[in-house]
Amino acid sequence: MTSSQSPLTWLGRVQASPLAAVLILAVAALSFTIMMTGLHRLALVALALVLVYIVLGWPKLRRNTRALLVASLIATVAYIGIGGDLDAFALAASHAMYLPALIAVMTLLRIAAQRSTMISRAGYYVVSQPPSRRFALLASAGHLFGILLNVGGLLLLLNIAHGTRDRSVEPRVAAIQERRITNAILRGFAATMMWSPFGIALNILIPILPGISWFDYMPYGLAATLAFCVLGWVFDRIEPRSGAPVPAGRNLGSVWALLGLVGLLVTITGTAAVAEEAFGMPLRAAILLVVPGFAIAWTMLTRQPGESAGDAIGWLAGESATQLPNAVNEITIMTSSGYLGMVIATLVPPDQLQALIAWAGLHGGGLAVAIGLTILGASFVGINPMIPGTILVGSAISADVPISDTLLLLSVLTAWAAALVVSPMTSTITIASTVLGKPPSLIGVKWNGAFTITFFVAVSAFFLLFG
Repeated sequence: MTSSQSPLTWLGRVQASPLAAVLILAVAALSFTIMMTGLHRLALVALALVLVYIVLGWPKLRRNTRALLVASLIATVAYIGIGGDLDAFALAASHAMYLPALIAVMTLLRIAAQRSTMISRAGYYVVSQPPSRRFALLASAGHLFGILLNVGGLLLLLNIAHGTRDRSVEPRVAAIQERRITNAILRGFAATMMWSPFGIALNILIPILPGISWFDYMPYGLAATLAFCVLGWVFDRIEPRSGAPVPAGRNLGSVWALLGLVGLLVTITGTAAVAEEAFGMPLRAAILLVVPGFAIAWTMLTRQPGESAGDAIGWLAGESATQLPNAVNEITIMTSSGYLGMVIATLVPPDQLQALIAWAGLHGGGLAVAIGLTILGASFVGINPMIPGTILVGSAISADVPISDTLLLLSVLTAWAAALVVSPMTSTITIASTVLGKPPSLIGVKWNGAFTITFFVAVSAFFLLFG
């Protein structure tokens, strides 16, 4: 570093090197090793590597991301200050370190998807459908894109959908189309929170709950997902209709591309499930192994004419060296949120929590409703649902509160999904606001407020009746 360079300028240049990519992939390898061996203290090494990765990307961190890091540091100091147990800390860290590992391998899949026309053709197909079929297909595409590509898939589909809309229609018609298209995509995307084995939500919460696996929970999660989407469809049907005819010849996509994405998702999930059964590894570990393999295979299958296998793999490596470091905000936010929730949960006195719940008379369904309200309310003041979600689940387990694992998980994930479509402070609403150029409060509260309230009331009634 020369005397004329600032430390941040130097860090920015180092961050662009493959070093940050190597570090975060090493974290993925360590996370896999921890799950296979049970050596949770390796998470301390993984945590150190994540910190170096974050330091290298420091110039790119947004203000809210840095605030989360400060909060995580304060929680860590508090844990040390009360004389917290090292093994308990290592266990919490091992759960949190799965998040950057998962984002890293899913980023590899996202990179591989860039070479395939299947993604864009599927997107163009669903947005070209007549209104009678549009909600189901847009919501399905939002669901698939969300599972396979995370928020990058949401952004891509929103851009395709609104970039191909007919701009010649009158403003009233355009406003109705804009609202219905956006709501369908958002609701399909948010529903992934309630069941996806590749999502952040389940992968941070399942390890905290010793009495339930993803396979145990899946029927309940899929039922909640179906209810969420069906209710979304009902609200779409009762919204004003544009009455505008669909222009002929606008379909640039293919139904086979959409079915191909479904097949890809089923194949990846099925392969991970087979690996779990055949080799006795946790499903979460199998995902870390299977997803990079599919990313490599997808890259090989989409080689350009004259491109060798070595060149294709070289392209994947080169893009990974660029895009993994550039994912520093996403990785830092998710890791810090999960880590913060885990550490705070260890700071909550179990006896006092039990006494508070007993005083409030909460148990079973009533407690589930209270948890959901807490997560929804927190999202409106800018708190990522992951933070109260992990705090509440971790605290509930340590205090042995009177609620089943399945009900606890459902209460958190249904509220999390609802927050993604209604809170103006969530990343999903922010992305939609940017694409449309509309206020977040309009998209979240006005467009989805009634839907969210109805869904939450229905879910709460179910909890109270059957909880």
